[in-house]
Amino acid sequence: MKTYVSTRFAALLLASVMGSLPAFATITSKTYAVTNENSLSIPYSSSSNSTNHQFASTKLGMSVYDNSGALVLPGYGYTKAQNTSTFDITITFSSSFTGTVKLFGIFDPDTTASGDFAVTKGVGTPTNQLEVCASCSMSSYARRYSSATGKYHLGVRKVSFYQPHTITYATVYVWLDSNNRVVFGTTSNSTGAGEYCTAGGQGNCLIQWAVTGYPAGVQHLGHATFTDSQYTEGNFGAVTDDRSW
Repeated sequence: MKTYVSTRFAALLLASVMGSLPAFATITSKTYAVTNENSLSIPYSSSSNSTNHQFASTKLGMSVYDNSGALVLPGYGYTKAQNTSTFDITITFSSSFTGTVKLFGIFDPDTTASGDFAVTKGVGTPTNQLEVCASCSMSSYARRYSSATGKYHLGVRKVSFYQPHTITYATVYVWLDSNNRVVFGTTSNSTGAGEYCTAGGQGNCLIQWAVTGYPAGVQHLGHATFTDSQYTEGNFGAVTDDRSW
């Protein structure tokens, strides 16, 4: 016997309130209670009903718990298959199963704009400013899944980095960390030189010094080199686009 409990909740993750997530997302979860079953079929439908799911994506989270509440590991207690065209899901249990299955994920699909999390130079020439997602807003947001971090990344505002002229040379690498923050990693080791970043709220971006490149487990965005001398005003050169999408 199968019973279904559906929950749907919307969250506005505003930078001014939750600084580490300068974004918003509509998230849907659905829990399926299973009693003495060898399999569970969960079809996709754009319209909600008691037995389906509404995730038009293969990038879903799923947790399975036995009747004691213990987590069941995939590959041992069950296997999951999903049709990549119809998004229908079939779960096969290794033996007659009693417990719960929970699906969760971002309700809407990824956005596809060419400027999603793009790194660009600031306005003017020369410029000592880098920008990320310059065209992003609450009405024109970016949402992308990263296989590097295993998470969705969401943005609704421009993030800016300013390089002061006290530095003569530095390469700045820009990435998204697992907390959805934009990180500017500079090869400069002058932590007191005055670099700063802003995203219209607290905790939305940060700076790391003395980096040698991208760290592991982050979503690469792009990098550019800053040069300054007594003869020319400091300027970022061309940005190299390192995004995976």
